[in-house]
Amino acid sequence: MHGRLITRGEYIADIAVHIAGIAFAVAGGAVLIVVASLMGRATPIVTASIYTLGLLLMLTCSAIYNSARPENPHSWLRRMDHAAIFIMIAGSCTPFALQGAPGWRIVSLVLLWTVALSAAGIKLFLPGRFDRSMLWLYLALGWGGAAIMGAQIANLPMGPAILLALGGVLYSVGVIFHVWDSLKFQNVVWHGFVLAAAVCHYGAIMGGVVLAAD
Repeated sequence: MHGRLITRGEYIADIAVHIAGIAFAVAGGAVLIVVASLMGRATPIVTASIYTLGLLLMLTCSAIYNSARPENPHSWLRRMDHAAIFIMIAGSCTPFALQGAPGWRIVSLVLLWTVALSAAGIKLFLPGRFDRSMLWLYLALGWGGAAIMGAQIANLPMGPAILLALGGVLYSVGVIFHVWDSLKFQNVVWHGFVLAAAVCHYGAIMGGVVLAAD
C-alpha cells in the first residue's frame, strides 16, 4: 500500500526511471548475452541469461505496480513486485556462484535459490505476512549471497569487485529512502538507487564473469 498521495511530477519522474531501467535491462542484457555467446562457453551464456531475465522481471513488475498504484495492499501487482525482487537478487548472484569450485557452486546455488523462491512464494501466497522481516531478508539474501561466494568474489579483478560491492552498498542505502514515506520524490530516489545498483552489478558481471571467461 502506498503512503501519502504523490504529485503528478513525482509520478512522471518515477515512470521515467522505470522506462530507463527497462530499456537498460533489454539493451544491456542483449549485449551481455551476445558477448557471452562470442566467448564460446555455455556457462557465461546461461548465467548472463538468468541475470538478465531476473533484472527484467523485477523492473517490469515494479513498473506495472508503480504505474497502476492499486489501493489494495494485497493486490497481485504488489505481490509480484515484491516477489520479483528476490528473483532478481538470486539472479544477480548466480553468475558469481557458478564460478566456484564444482561442489561449492551447487551448494551456493541451492542456498540462494531456496531462500529466494521460498521468500517469493511467501510474498505471493501469504500477502501481508512477515512484511517487516522481508525487508531485512532482501538485504540478508544479497549480503549473505556475497558471504557464501567469498572465494569467488576474492578472485575477481579489482574493477568488477569494486562494482559488485558498490552495487550492494547502493541497494542497501536505497532502502533508507524506500521506507522514508514522508520524503518528496521518495519513490523516485529509491528506484534511482535500484537502477544505479543494477548498473554496477551489470558491470561486475560483464567484466568479472563474461569477459573473464577462458
